[in-house]
Amino acid sequence: LGDRIRMGSHQNDEGVFIRSMATRGSLGGLARNTYKAIALFDAFGFQKIMVETIGVGQDEIDIGTLVHTCVVVVTPGHGDSLQALKAGIFEIADILVINKIDAEEPLNTISAFESIAMMTHKKNKWAPRVVAISAKEGKNIENLMGAIEEHHICVGTRREGFIKERGLEFIISSILLDIFKERLGARYPAFKKRLFQEGVDMYAEIEHIINVGGRKFFNTNIR
Repeated sequence: LGDRIRMGSHQNDEGVFIRSMATRGSLGGLARNTYKAIALFDAFGFQKIMVETIGVGQDEIDIGTLVHTCVVVVTPGHGDSLQALKAGIFEIADILVINKIDAEEPLNTISAFESIAMMTHKKNKWAPRVVAISAKEGKNIENLMGAIEEHHICVGTRREGFIKERGLEFIISSILLDIFKERLGARYPAFKKRLFQEGVDMYAEIEHIINVGGRKFFNTNIR
């Protein structure tokens, strides 16, 4: 996301540390080691940890399961209310930020998302806040920070158990994948190639390997 370029003036600030992490093929819009990084920063005593992800589609919403407060940033004219309702990315938004109001009047966008926030409020105790800002001009940033603090006090701390549970799943899946690749070694590329063939049921094939091989399935010859 170009953090080192966009935030170059802040990376040497006292108490600030910026770490860019490539997803390296991971699904969900996050690097496999994101949870580990969050836990590490927390252990080092960082008071605020920001995790930024590009959110490239409706399925890249894993970030919503690993943070206390999820802020979704859009720009004016970001589709109509129907498209917003369909987008999975909106479902995880605790706070919706409309950026670049210095370049375009966002009244239609604000109105559309405020309507959706009201509908969401019927299902949840927290109604997503809609905040219009200008990062370029620094406009309304204090309103955004206030909304984040308000959400954290109201809801954020209650997510701690869920975040730890999701983090456990991240760690387990990460370790198992590393073991799988390590044990298969040079056979892993051929294994993937065969499973990628048209008509091959990946789930069935992998379950077969596990069930047949048991504890030794990593040492089993992969046909």
